[in-house]
This record gives sequence, structure tokens and C-alpha cells, in this order.
Amino acid sequence: MQRCRQMNSLKSEGLMPGVSDLFLMVARCGYHGLFIEMKAEKGRLSEPQQEHIDRAREQGYMAEVCYGNEQAIDLLDKYMNSELVK
Repeated sequence: MQRCRQMNSLKSEGLMPGVSDLFLMVARCGYHGLFIEMKAEKGRLSEPQQEHIDRAREQGYMAEVCYGNEQAIDLLDKYMNSELVK
């Protein structure tokens, strides 16, 4: 019940299904910015999440799924230090 109230509150604030958890509005490595979808180790993408990632990539953004904070930190480090190639 609490999760339902929380989701309704987030929706009223403009939450859009499928949009990645994190967005870094910094151009690097030939990308316009970086979207990161955070997942638990055994987590799976929903269809709206996969569609958002596909659309972001089509528009010149890097969009990745990270399974845990270590992957996200590694990706952010490489992205910010221009160690990725488009």
C-alpha cells in the first residue's frame, strides 16, 4: 500500500515510465549525455525501459544498464575521463 501511494505521488510530480534512473547532462566521447538504468544483480529491464534506452541511443546519447553501484561508478569514471569510444 505504501509503494502504491509513493508511485502515485511520483506520477503526480511528472514521473514517466521507462525513463532511466540517472541522467548526466554532460557531453563526452561523442555522446550528448549519459543515461543509466540501475538494476539489482538479477534485475530485468521492463519494455518501457528498453524502449527509452533504444530511443536515447538513436538520438546520440549513451544509455546503459548497470547492475549495481560498482558498474555505475566504473561507467561514470570512464565516461567523464573520455575513455569510451563511440
